[in-house]
Amino acid sequence: FPKPYPGEIFYSWIARYQRQTMVSSKSIFRDLFGCSNNPVSLSLPLNLTKFTKAISFVSQLSAEAIIKDMTLWPYLSSTITKEKQRRILKLIKYTPSGGKGPNTLVARKRIQEARYCVFCSQKDLAKYGEVFLHVEHQIPNVLICTIHNCFLKDFQLSSKTLSNNLLIALPPEVCNDDPPVFNTNALLLKVALRMVSVAQGED
Repeated sequence: FPKPYPGEIFYSWIARYQRQTMVSSKSIFRDLFGCSNNPVSLSLPLNLTKFTKAISFVSQLSAEAIIKDMTLWPYLSSTITKEKQRRILKLIKYTPSGGKGPNTLVARKRIQEARYCVFCSQKDLAKYGEVFLHVEHQIPNVLICTIHNCFLKDFQLSSKTLSNNLLIALPPEVCNDDPPVFNTNALLLKVALRMVSVAQGED
């Protein structure tokens, strides 16, 4: 089982595993999550307690660590009550797909596309030998990479992909994209830095 990369979002980790092993998505959902449908949303997954037990022979990552470091939970939870946070965390840890998932309880626009930075992807490919989706690039309304101050590019994940038994890993070909447009708006960078700070639990 591959190790997650620093800053990688959970969806990307599982999608890379599927790409490397060529195991069917349905088998991954059944064997690792105890689910028949897709439990691996781009923002918040399901049944993480089952998942961490399933991979305990190769990884000691806890459900709590995954939620904190590999999902959008720190950002999405920043505007809801403590009681609602407890309810949603319980769903993330224990709810198999088919039940009322956490994404239905957090007010947000449905994420149908991922975002990536060409420069970050090039750096990742050189360092790790593959590319992956970063957590901070998926924060709603963050349009630029705060490291390179350039606009992020879209990687299409259709609503069908997110709701059915499909996983799509970011392909290395994105490194050959046209260079991104650099941001010249200081306020836009300031806002992005603020939202990334919240998503990293620093607020």
